[in-house]
Amino acid sequence: MIAEASLSIWGWGGLVVVLFLVTFGPFAIFYFAFYILCFIGGGFVVTLLFGKTNSEKYLEKCEHSFLPATSAGISKTLEEMKQESKPIKIDRRLTGASIIDEPLQQGSSLLDACKSNIVLFE
Repeated sequence: MIAEASLSIWGWGGLVVVLFLVTFGPFAIFYFAFYILCFIGGGFVVTLLFGKTNSEKYLEKCEHSFLPATSAGISKTLEEMKQESKPIKIDRRLTGASIIDEPLQQGSSLLDACKSNIVLFE
């Protein structure tokens, strides 16, 4: 039974191959492979073009909806920075130890006061 089925499959398969070669010629296998490659490549190209047109439409629709213009944002930031200007704090410590720096600060403030008095009297 298995031998008869195998013979039947080989018979029909051989008949298909012979009829295919007689009908389409010996190069039909190469043409058939070329047609399949062209079909797959064409589908790929159509998919790419469809995606490109859809993305272009989406970008045109959303062109100016996400962010404001840059110049307005920059000028607003500059204005806010000018409003927040704080005086610069200068560290007048000399040694970092408060025991030493406090008397030095007192001495320098007295010296500054003396200088201003001398300038006033001149």
